[in-house]
Amino acid sequence: MEIVNRVLCPVQTNCYILMDQGHALIIDPGAPIQDLDAILDAHQCQLDAICLTHAHFDHIGGIPSILDKYPVDVYVHPKEFSFFADTKLNVSQAFMQPFSFACEPKALKEGKQTIGSFDLDVLYTPGHSVGSLCILYKDILFSGDTLFMGSIGRTDMVTGSYSEIIHSLEKLKALKLNYYVLPGHGPQSSLDDEKQWNSYMR
Repeated sequence: MEIVNRVLCPVQTNCYILMDQGHALIIDPGAPIQDLDAILDAHQCQLDAICLTHAHFDHIGGIPSILDKYPVDVYVHPKEFSFFADTKLNVSQAFMQPFSFACEPKALKEGKQTIGSFDLDVLYTPGHSVGSLCILYKDILFSGDTLFMGSIGRTDMVTGSYSEIIHSLEKLKALKLNYYVLPGHGPQSSLDDEKQWNSYMR
């Protein structure tokens, strides 16, 4: 298994290309990935799908350019199916850079789900947005904007809720494995470190 991280768009969103046994998933492409072809070719990988921890503009901005060349499915929580076409819901309007596009996503829901060649375990973790998810694969936790190193995602934007994100953190606290935490913004961490040092996780 290999993971390539690209920091994209003006708000420095982490996009992850997860590759394993000749297959790849893209998680949260916030802007076009300029070297995507080279990455897939170098690792001899076929792109299976795009998965989203949530559908804010800084996590979806690269989807149209990817789909132009790779006609794969896009997976997101059903509560955010409408975000792609709505600049208020995807919060691009609030950041003065309205962005929308047509998309027919597939459902990414809580529980175990196989997407392409990847067996994922998905946690529904609303709070940053109404359909926020954390995605588990082997010993990796893609935490989106639910959990950052030493912090959590904003809850003051449309569909956000502080009480919900605190409840969602309880799900993460209940996980027993010390996952590598790959967040939507900022440096990676580990779940044990966040349980110990992140004041929101205590």
